Amino acid sequence: MKHYTSGIVFILKFLEGLLNFDFPFLSKFKGFDNLYLPFGGILFYFSFYEAVRLIIKKDSKKIFFINYVFILIIFLSVIDLSPITFGVISTPFVIRDINNFFSIFLFGSFLLNIKNLKISNIVLFLCIITTLVHLGISVERHIKDHKDSSYNILKPNSHYYESNFSMSLKEIDNNEKYAKTYFSEDAWKLIYDRRSKVFLEANIFYFTDLIKYKIYPFNLQFKNASKHQLRLQPVKMYTILEPKKEEINNNFFFNIFNINYLLILESEIEQIDLNKFKKIASIKNLDDNFLFLELLDKRSVLLNPDYVFKDNKCELKPEINCLINQKDLFIKSDKINFNRINLNKYKIKNISNEKTRFVVPFLYDESWRSSDGEIENIKDTLMFVEIEPNSEIVIFYRDHIRIVLKIFSIISFLFLIFFLIKIKKTY
Repeated sequence: MKHYTSGIVFILKFLEGLLNFDFPFLSKFKGFDNLYLPFGGILFYFSFYEAVRLIIKKDSKKIFFINYVFILIIFLSVIDLSPITFGVISTPFVIRDINNFFSIFLFGSFLLNIKNLKISNIVLFLCIITTLVHLGISVERHIKDHKDSSYNILKPNSHYYESNFSMSLKEIDNNEKYAKTYFSEDAWKLIYDRRSKVFLEANIFYFTDLIKYKIYPFNLQFKNASKHQLRLQPVKMYTILEPKKEEINNNFFFNIFNINYLLILESEIEQIDLNKFKKIASIKNLDDNFLFLELLDKRSVLLNPDYVFKDNKCELKPEINCLINQKDLFIKSDKINFNRINLNKYKIKNISNEKTRFVVPFLYDESWRSSDGEIENIKDTLMFVEIEPNSEIVIFYRDHIRIVLKIFSIISFLFLIFFLIKIKKTY
């Protein structure tokens, strides 16, 4: 219920700060409170009143029964939908956002039914003021947080190119285009928590900021993208690819996913097989320097032609752990050239005299397609494609369902505009 009471709560929290008064039943405002925002004001409450009024008056047809949908969504948002939706909708935030959309129509209906223009203006004024109150305390909190911290995202370091991180990597030329970089566990935490001056001075506030240095992170936080083959997550469409030293030490993991680099702290090198890497840069960091390592063996990964697939039961989860630890499943080869053509399109060339089954460096997704033959999957986790001797193929990503839904949404939008124009002319 925090979502639906927050409009009032935010007003009370604003009064707490303004009057320097402490409501015993309220906690101090935190940035995390924004997750419980129905609309940052009282608009939701007027919409709820209008939804109930239309039901009592039996006048729901007037707004195409949106009020029924609105109330149904409120009910759905307070129950756990993950068993029904297989984890796709496991939090009320998604449903709450849908309800925000419907509340606008109900609020418009509410205003139209107010006969007195002055009262209508007062309602609008109250909604605007309460929304501005919430924005005000959010901005004030944001400014206070940055005053207390050693960095400010809104005021990045204009001399970042003189930072230790930038200068240390200046001489490195990433010849392997779009090769990924893996982070050690401690290095990842320092970036994730924004606790390292080395990264903050270089304007690296999050992993994606490394791209401007031509460093392409493998360990990221994904929203609305399932990576369940790599990590088990309670929320299906939210995944954090946190580092694991078992993956660093595995003989095939880096090669499968085109990971050529490792960023690690000196204090962690005893936990990995250092013989797999060579040091290409050292970045000063107080008592524990960062090391930028390059993988020595960058050969592609193929399916072993002598391996016979068995339906073996594996207790390791997720499934990737079974595959990369399965004996004799993979072999390495330097007879494969893998190059990016453009976004989601790659050319794979087999320069050997034998037919090969190349393991594609992406997680299984049925939308990946090949210019020659089919892309097959391994336990719905990895993918491979057969390539004839001394030949090349192109693989590309094309989601037909998404294309159809996009076309359908455009047609529906145009039809809705036509329908509204026709209704306006009729009435």
